[in-house]
Amino acid sequence: MNKLTLQPEPFKVSISVLHVATGTFDTSGWVYEGAYDENGSTLPQGGRITVPTGFAGFPDPLAPIPTRADLEAVYNVVQYATYEHGGHFPFYENPVGLLDGLRAFLRVTDTVTPTA
Repeated sequence: MNKLTLQPEPFKVSISVLHVATGTFDTSGWVYEGAYDENGSTLPQGGRITVPTGFAGFPDPLAPIPTRADLEAVYNVVQYATYEHGGHFPFYENPVGLLDGLRAFLRVTDTVTPTA
């Protein structure tokens, strides 16, 4: 099997150049601004999301990984995993970990039904 060597820094530079060259640098941040403006990260008091939820925590200096207990206060967590590397672009920086996590979540959700 060939080993794929990933270089995160050139990838991040490529993404930035792509946004600048296509004039989409400003619009690439709209999703974050919209979530902030609309307070999209909060639920009404006592609110809970009951859909079976998987969480994959990849270390990122801008976003600390929440504990499973913190997530379970709001979500129906059926699969929780943290990884030693992966950052903001886990599909690029840790594709094996991301794929393993997705497979684990699919195995669990194959036998779980949402709670009311």
